[in-house]
Amino acid sequence: MTKKLRLGMPVLSVTSEGRQHVVWYLLGKGGRGFYISWLEKAPGTGRPECMAFKVGRRPNRSSFTVNWRGRAVSHNPDAALALEEVAKQLTELYDVVVSVGDPASALRPGEVVSDAQ
Repeated sequence: MTKKLRLGMPVLSVTSEGRQHVVWYLLGKGGRGFYISWLEKAPGTGRPECMAFKVGRRPNRSSFTVNWRGRAVSHNPDAALALEEVAKQLTELYDVVVSVGDPASALRPGEVVSDAQ
């Protein structure tokens, strides 16, 4: 059965090393879905990296539990395009349909791009 997941607004930040970081939640009913994180330079490789991790909302709480095993990955230096690649992988692997919450608040291609070589 196909599950419909809704993509939340991107949360942009800067890491303690001064690198760009973008986070999205892709959730369905009951607060289950994916936590998606894009880093300008991943610690292990120094390359841009966007990964999806399974999440679930804790009962009677607003916090989530995260399974840190990566479920999908992209190394695209553009955060918006990396998200598209990861979302496509998730639709193929987990039979989900992704809907964008508020298109006006979506990250656009070229808006957040890595300068990693």
